Amino acid sequence: MTEVFHVTSRLWKGAGLAKRAFLLSVSLPLAACSSMGDFDASKSLNPTNWFKGEKYEAKVIPDVPADDIYNQGLVRLQKKDYEAAGKKFADLEKQYPYSQWQKKGLLMSAYSQYQNGSYDDAIASAQRYYTLYPNAPDTPYAYYLAAMSNYNQIPDVSRDQERAQKAAVLFQQIAEKFPKSEYGEDAKYKLQVCRDQLAGKEMFVGRYYLNNHNYIAAVNRFREVLAKYQTTRHSEEALMRLTEAYLALGIVNEAQTAAAVLGHNFPDSQWYKDSYALLQDKGLQPQEEKGSWISNIFPKTWALGDHGNKPAEPEVKTAEAPPPPAITPVPTRTPARRGPVTLPTVAPPEMRGPAETSSAQPPAEENWFSRTFHKMWASNDGESKPAGQAN
Repeated sequence: MTEVFHVTSRLWKGAGLAKRAFLLSVSLPLAACSSMGDFDASKSLNPTNWFKGEKYEAKVIPDVPADDIYNQGLVRLQKKDYEAAGKKFADLEKQYPYSQWQKKGLLMSAYSQYQNGSYDDAIASAQRYYTLYPNAPDTPYAYYLAAMSNYNQIPDVSRDQERAQKAAVLFQQIAEKFPKSEYGEDAKYKLQVCRDQLAGKEMFVGRYYLNNHNYIAAVNRFREVLAKYQTTRHSEEALMRLTEAYLALGIVNEAQTAAAVLGHNFPDSQWYKDSYALLQDKGLQPQEEKGSWISNIFPKTWALGDHGNKPAEPEVKTAEAPPPPAITPVPTRTPARRGPVTLPTVAPPEMRGPAETSSAQPPAEENWFSRTFHKMWASNDGESKPAGQAN
């Protein structure tokens, strides 16, 4: 440091302003570098925790064998401590990445989160699984777990139906990708429930517009039901409400067509009787117009076809037919809350006994749903206790 100062001072005396600025920019970094010679990095850290008066200590994660961690998760799962079980299975992902244990731990984490009611976490874990392992034997289970996590959060039709939409997409994927899996048939049934819920939402909004005499907006909602959800139970009411809305708008031919299609496909429906009574009050009859969007939107099986374009009159006489309801919503159906799905429908993958020793190798690829516990957990004193676990 002293040598640098003497050399710089000699040059400084004979230098102009520009040269002095250059010498200053060079000498300062050199002085700083020379002062680092006596710097001890280890002494710059204060080992004392100023808040607790304790010394910081490095946290060392013990090297626990993978099968021991897995067994600990199973024990907590059996005790229904799902949150603790999920954390144990998550430890497998952290400590043994890119292994079969990580793969099993990820799916078991998703199941534990599902059982704990942490549905969003379960969805995230299940999505990670079927994204990382699209061809694994248990990928259908991951899809089903994500679908059920959305399904269990479906609210009533007066609220946003984003969960129903997401569940429907996942159930549709299961039905298309894994039709022969043990989840295929149940996925088809729950897909129909989700579609019914989505149709119910459209009907709920359509009735609101109809009550407030916003007939065009109401027609658009009822049309959406017929276009997307015509196989649901809401199709009958949608056709009747279209008859009512079109009569209010003065579009008689569409009102007659809606009633004609309704009477042809649901001749015994109360909704048809109401539509028929509405037309009779105007001196009209159900009559299909072939160019109507209502006729074109339905498949041929719904068209009037060879039966003619005029459906039969309802069995109840017109004079005795009850007046149409005053646009009051019919009871809407919300999917039943099923809670945690019972075994084996949504069984956790590989609910089996713990490994024999900590040196056990990762198990080979198997279908985790095809077996139950392969070993009884028993100790010498007769208490249920997994092998390798501390008392």
